[in-house]
Amino acid sequence: MKITLKKLTLRGFRGVVSESFEFIGRETFIHGRNKAGKTSLYDAFLWVNFGKDHLDRSDYQLKTRDLLGNTKPKTECEVEEVLDVDGKITTLRRVYGENWVKPKGEAEEVFKGNTTTYYINDVDVPKSEYDAFVLGLCGEKVFKSITNPHYFPSLSKDEQRALLFSMAGEITNESVAATNKAFQELLTEITGVSFDSFRKELAAKKRRIKEELAGIEPRIDELKRTMPEIPDLDAINKELEEKKGKIELVEMSISDIAKQSESVQKERLEWQGEINKLELENQQLGFEETQKQSQAIQEVKRKIDVVKSSNLEVENKEAQRKQKVVSLNKEKDEKLEIIAQYRKEYQNINAETLTFPEGAFECPTCKRLLEPSDIDAKQAELVANFNNEKARRIEENKKKGLAIKTRLDEIEKELEQLVVPVEAEKFTGTKLDILNEELVKVSQPIPLTEKQNENQGKINWFRSKLNEEVNLQGNQRFIEEKNQLQGEIDKLKERLALKDVVENTNTRIKQLEGQFKTLNQELAHLERKEFTLKEFEFAKNTEYEVRINQMFKYVKFKLFAQQVDGQIIPTCEAMIDGVLYSTLNNADQYKCGLDIINTISAYNDKYAPIWLDNREGVTEIPEMTAQVINLVVNPEKQKLTIV
Repeated sequence: MKITLKKLTLRGFRGVVSESFEFIGRETFIHGRNKAGKTSLYDAFLWVNFGKDHLDRSDYQLKTRDLLGNTKPKTECEVEEVLDVDGKITTLRRVYGENWVKPKGEAEEVFKGNTTTYYINDVDVPKSEYDAFVLGLCGEKVFKSITNPHYFPSLSKDEQRALLFSMAGEITNESVAATNKAFQELLTEITGVSFDSFRKELAAKKRRIKEELAGIEPRIDELKRTMPEIPDLDAINKELEEKKGKIELVEMSISDIAKQSESVQKERLEWQGEINKLELENQQLGFEETQKQSQAIQEVKRKIDVVKSSNLEVENKEAQRKQKVVSLNKEKDEKLEIIAQYRKEYQNINAETLTFPEGAFECPTCKRLLEPSDIDAKQAELVANFNNEKARRIEENKKKGLAIKTRLDEIEKELEQLVVPVEAEKFTGTKLDILNEELVKVSQPIPLTEKQNENQGKINWFRSKLNEEVNLQGNQRFIEEKNQLQGEIDKLKERLALKDVVENTNTRIKQLEGQFKTLNQELAHLERKEFTLKEFEFAKNTEYEVRINQMFKYVKFKLFAQQVDGQIIPTCEAMIDGVLYSTLNNADQYKCGLDIINTISAYNDKYAPIWLDNREGVTEIPEMTAQVINLVVNPEKQKLTIV
């Protein structure tokens, strides 16, 4: 796709009141003094397409400002471009305006914010449709990369690398390892994880091994430093045998004294046995007496419980009798009151007389008075009905009254039977007090029996014999001498044990030295893998560099840098003849940027107008396929002029 700018019109854009620029041919030169708006012209070209200037600032200071930096209210900013896209003419226009609203009840309008309007071929369209159309022409990053020679080198190293690597195509790990057996073995081991993860895994293993190695040497030094010297074992064994002989003589002396005291000890054991038998007998006698006392106490308590239970039963019966009397008297009063009501009711019923109601002798239909014979019959019927109903009610009243009277007679009989209180059984004296006194008497401490007193006397005699001092001082002296000799023997054995300590220490040192050697071998193995990985990445990086640099005519890219420690890190720096872009002169930077534009345009098949600012400092540029617009500083041109 080839995009050519045919016309660019600015209205109120960054100091330009209204001006149009027509572009004829493949290359155009626009002259103007400094601050005449050359850079603003390129910004207008970017803004109409993407809403940003060459510094990626959105809608930044678009309107014309006075010397104090103020903008005139209610003004619009507009840029329109006419493009030739593969022979088809298209017009794009972006208008940046203000939204003023007059609130209800207010005299003046109020600013409510800025608005942007979009046009394609003079048709007002939504922003989404406008952006989609521009994106269909070319993406923003690619568009800026192919219209500004300084844009691509200004991107971050990662952004530059991403674009270059996408153009170079994929280089598979298998193709890099095809001719190198070590690379192939590495890929087999790395299967399933990324190079970065494998590198971190190697680093973690190396760190662990180095930590272990760092701890082994101090431990070996500490063992050697603290290892004791082996003593004179022959001299120690000789002294040990002498001490054992002396301790045998001392033990013989202790044995002789022990035999002498054996008979005394036997007699003392017999005395202790007699004491134990007598104490056991006294315990048995005391247990029997205690059992007798316990039975007597339980018997008295049982009698007390019987008396208390009997008294409680009498009290309960008396309470029930009193409660029954109260209940019957209450019921009696209620029944008497009901009988009084029935008597009054009887009197009222008996006093009732018949009164004929009004209209009783009229025809219910025509309201005419009945015939005399009919009136007599009606009167007789009403009287008979009244007397029958009255007789029935009196009979029912009598029946209810008789039922209540029957219940009252029953209540009177029950009350006569409950007149006498319930009394407890009569005793001579107070039986409960007598039983309590008896309980105190049988609970007194039990004195020793005659047999127990006799046994206690014998126990006291045997204990006095046991408390007599036995002379064993000679035996104690030999025991102390034996203990001293035994202590000296133990110290000699400790010195002999130093031999085992030295042997164990030497064994441990050998184990640590073996572990140290094994860990160093493991570390070397990991470092070989790490080195192979670096070589692999370097080989792959080299192939990428070759493939990418083959795409450019003048420019070469340095894509990888090797640090002092040998680690290869990604970078991205354009060069011409080995000179980095950042140190190139202005003309070579243009040459570098234009070579990059040619390559990116060819790869994407996108050719757009290239804007060259400060073109006056460059006498010659490479041949370009796309349209070129040169912005030249010319003090003689007060306003922008196409030459």
